[in-house]
Amino acid sequence: MADITNSQEHQESPSSKKDIQDLKEDLQTFFKTSMAELLTPVQAKLDELTEGLGAAGRAAASALDTAESLQTEVMTLKRSEALLQTKISTLENRWRQFNLKFRGIEEGTEQDLSLESLEKRRLLKPFSSKLLEAKIRFRWSMTSNITVYKDGVLFQASDLKMGLLLLKNLNVVMTQEETEALQGHPAFEEVQPSGE
Repeated sequence: MADITNSQEHQESPSSKKDIQDLKEDLQTFFKTSMAELLTPVQAKLDELTEGLGAAGRAAASALDTAESLQTEVMTLKRSEALLQTKISTLENRWRQFNLKFRGIEEGTEQDLSLESLEKRRLLKPFSSKLLEAKIRFRWSMTSNITVYKDGVLFQASDLKMGLLLLKNLNVVMTQEETEALQGHPAFEEVQPSGE
């Protein structure tokens, strides 16, 4: 009996190995198809995310290019504004210097100067008038001094005494009436003109 049982086991073994092999192949096929079915939506979602990320990258690059071009344009506009402000200041200075009058621009108090600067300009007005009469070019400095360049020499007047000295150095003569007009000003007492 032992031989019969042993021979039956021996006969079942080859079919068992074959069954195991078939089962293994079936399981492999099942796992492959199951994995493919499970990975298909994941792969589709991954492709969609990759495409979305690429689009976001392109949008970010486009936004960066736009920001850079806007920054360049802003810098250009700022330079243009500074240039225009300089031109306007130059025109205003020439307007004041040569006492030009433009249609459509009202004359009035210069609002960009402090009261102290305006008072100083009023004090030096007789000297600027004499320089204009003598056709000598001059400038008002930021501190409201009269500045004249002549023959490579800088002349400045910041008060009445310096104004008289300026006119003397430039060979511009003030009349007796003009000098008397200055005598009414309190600052004139400090002035001691030479040669009169």
